[in-house]
Amino acid sequence: MLIKSLYGLLRDEGYIVDTTDHPAAAVQAIMKTDYEAVIMDSCSFGLSAEDAQHIIRAMSPKIRVILIGTPENGDDTSALRVPADPKMLRELLNARDKYEYLS
Repeated sequence: MLIKSLYGLLRDEGYIVDTTDHPAAAVQAIMKTDYEAVIMDSCSFGLSAEDAQHIIRAMSPKIRVILIGTPENGDDTSALRVPADPKMLRELLNARDKYEYLS
């Protein structure tokens, strides 16, 4: 629900948005389509969002992966706490490379 609530905000900002219901589906989607960013709810079922994040970064290091919620590793700077700050989300999405948004 959290990620779906961001759908309208991101569309209004001019992003092309696809949604999936589970992190495993997001991993499958990046194998088929070239995405610039993936936003995942850290409270997920099945494959954890943190595990999906590691898989996605290993497969496609240039994709920005942003976790929203309460990720297990709370020191990840690519994670946003709930409620997600739209300004911070824009900054993470507009980062040019992973080093820019991880620093």
